[in-house]
Amino acid sequence: MRVLVVTEGIGADWLAEAKAREGLDNLILLPFQPFADVPNAIGTGAALVVLLEPDAGVYSVPSKTLAYLCADRPLLGAIPLNNLAAKLITRERRGAGRRAGG
Repeated sequence: MRVLVVTEGIGADWLAEAKAREGLDNLILLPFQPFADVPNAIGTGAALVVLLEPDAGVYSVPSKTLAYLCADRPLLGAIPLNNLAAKLITRERRGAGRRAGG
């Protein structure tokens, strides 16, 4: 299995260091992609990962979550359960996995 991560900044730096340190040859790191290429990038995944911080807000559904839902792929989410994105993923039965503590 390959893990593709599209990110920049300190997260990308941390992942690059971990990749080198641990010899993670299956970890592919790419910088942010041009907007026109985003559908192709999302479409390559067998499953997509959504991370939302607790301060994202109860009523926040970031565009990446909506785009991932449109891609018709299972979602692996680390999202506060009271967030609207988590409720939407649960309602649409699009999550892959189980709820924390459940």
